[in-house]
Amino acid sequence: MNFDSWVKKEKPFATMIGMGGGATSLINTSGGGGSGIIASGGIVGEYVDGAGDAYKCHVFTSSGILSITAVNGDGEIEYLCVAGGGGSGSVTGSGGGGGGFRTNMAGNPLSAANPIVVTANPIAITVGHGGKAGSVDPNGGGWTTGHNGGPSIFAHPTSPITASGGGAGKGYNPSPTAAANAGGSGGGGNGGGPGGPEGAGNTPPVSPVQGYAGGPGGSGKGTGGGGGAGGQGSTGSPTDRGGVGGLGQPLAIEGDIYTTPGDGASNVAKNSSYAPGGSGGSWGNYSSSTPTIPNPVNGGEAGYGPTSESWNTRHGAPGVSGFGGGGGGCGQNGEGAPGGSGVVVVRYKTGSMTATAKATGGIVNFYPGSPLSPTGATIHIFRAGGTFTMPGSFNETVEWWMIAGGGSGGGNIGGGGGAGQMKTGTTTVSGPATSLVFIGRGGRVSGPSPENGTYYQRKGGPSGINLPGSPSPIPTGIPYAWQTGGGGGGGGHNQNPKNNGESGTPVGGPTYRGSGGGGCGGPANGSGGTGGPAGNPNPTTTWGSNPGGSGSPNDDGGGGGGAGGGGGTPAGGVGVQLPATFRNPEMIGTPNTSYGAPGGAGGGGGLGYPGPGGGWFWFGGGGNGGQFPTGYGSWGGGGGGAWYGSKPIMMSTGYAGGGNSTGPDNTKSPPGTNPALGDGGAGGVNSGGGGGGTCKCGPSFPSPDDPDGGYYFGGMGGTGIVLVAYPQ
Repeated sequence: MNFDSWVKKEKPFATMIGMGGGATSLINTSGGGGSGIIASGGIVGEYVDGAGDAYKCHVFTSSGILSITAVNGDGEIEYLCVAGGGGSGSVTGSGGGGGGFRTNMAGNPLSAANPIVVTANPIAITVGHGGKAGSVDPNGGGWTTGHNGGPSIFAHPTSPITASGGGAGKGYNPSPTAAANAGGSGGGGNGGGPGGPEGAGNTPPVSPVQGYAGGPGGSGKGTGGGGGAGGQGSTGSPTDRGGVGGLGQPLAIEGDIYTTPGDGASNVAKNSSYAPGGSGGSWGNYSSSTPTIPNPVNGGEAGYGPTSESWNTRHGAPGVSGFGGGGGGCGQNGEGAPGGSGVVVVRYKTGSMTATAKATGGIVNFYPGSPLSPTGATIHIFRAGGTFTMPGSFNETVEWWMIAGGGSGGGNIGGGGGAGQMKTGTTTVSGPATSLVFIGRGGRVSGPSPENGTYYQRKGGPSGINLPGSPSPIPTGIPYAWQTGGGGGGGGHNQNPKNNGESGTPVGGPTYRGSGGGGCGGPANGSGGTGGPAGNPNPTTTWGSNPGGSGSPNDDGGGGGGAGGGGGTPAGGVGVQLPATFRNPEMIGTPNTSYGAPGGAGGGGGLGYPGPGGGWFWFGGGGNGGQFPTGYGSWGGGGGGAWYGSKPIMMSTGYAGGGNSTGPDNTKSPPGTNPALGDGGAGGVNSGGGGGGTCKCGPSFPSPDDPDGGYYFGGMGGTGIVLVAYPQ
């Protein structure tokens, strides 16, 4: 695989996860015997590798339990443990470092190559959150350094594996002395003066290394790129340009499925990567003679330019959730971006495949008990973009389901973000044909900055699949009829327009859009954004999209609309449950109840999230609105109930992946321990859920965690997902 894989930033920032779903082998296994493991949990896939060995993998994008019920063979497993990426700095901020990368899969340069054996006992999985960005604190607090990502942990009883969160980037400093944050990979150094020192990688040290240092800041106003699992970040240039983030590591542990679609001209595929660094922000402008800074696949794009450039140009973009990328830096007085959450993957040999797939693409799951047909269903799960490829022998009626990215929660008594639009239906497809798949990114988080303009990227991105496909070549776009619109961002006193929730992203006209964000709370409370339609506009397709709720003059933000119902005040709208075709019991998650509510620590691991009425496989919950002047925030997705965890809220997810909100009581932890406790919670990874809103920010409400007056970000929207099923 090619390590030198970059994508270039375009304006506006991409709102789709541009990775890929390549092939899952159609051949029968010819390899050796299996591990004898019978297990459930995570997103479960099967594939045959290049050597002819059959494998089953369990992909955890949220924390949960790998439930091992029997071991009838050697019990050997291979793992990948990627931590959350570091947040970037703000105010000409440097890039965040990629999360720590640890594996024992043979052939990777960072492999520990140590076999691990499991027994018939559950193993706890913790997936690290992405670190928050630094502040553009309007109260002059100067909190420009970002925050490190959270660790990911595979809690094997005798051989536990911990990957350290990525180090945070820093903001501009004309007299830099302190280094950027160390971590799994280090943050980039800030620009100014002699250039700020980079953050160290592989911290704490392990062997082989889990990542590399960031790049040092430039002698001008160019900042360093965050380090990645594939190499050190680049140095900021003396001509005010940021350094490129360090490359990530490709690994075929989920199957050889991640090659990005081509660029449309040459159709050259780009390999994916885990744990890349975010690129460093630039004070300077770009032109045709000085092209934009590239960034590693799944690392955050960097903002650029002086204040004469728009806010949309200057702010950074987040690392991609579920891959541990560092957040991208920003231009002058711009706002940085959070790192992407991590992932934990376990695979083991099975000796044979459950069935043979008739097409290729994504994570392939076999569900013999599916009601789709007497023989069950083959399910292709796209947690990142790619291609669904059907050979000439393919002639099936397929059932498809997709949801776009959710909108972000608002800041400063902010409304909850709206869920991405859900769309499902059936269609008959014949090969040979190839369908391009897009997965929408979640809307970017927003804080109480003075310049969050109309074009600020708070809406979620579209998801889509261009069924029935194209015989040749691979298409470069997807018709609107096969896309879903992203959810709208929650309103806040810092946004523009300052009060109302955003309407969902329209796709193919104003009628078809994602769910609306909730309006902000307070005396100048805002109304919710528009969503729609919901129901069955035609016999073969069902839509799910609803309006956001209005904020209250008593200081509660409105809830974001859910895929299954409208937002309230402050409750987020309910989500929807997957059709029975896709509900394979081996992908039911197990929440960690130590967080005091049914959402669990990060969702529970599995396909989807818990629902407010019980059960699993729920998606598209609306983000909860922020609360003030008293109390705790509430769980997103329509379930209610106070969130009162003792850890940063981005570690927990509400019903159907809806983001949790915060209230003032959430921020009253021992001073200095958890400065992110006032943030809104993120929508669940691949849930399409909206982000949660924040409590009140500003000097009138001091917090022991934020003595500068309260600077909190709304929660990032959840990424989307696409599923395709046909008779097994």
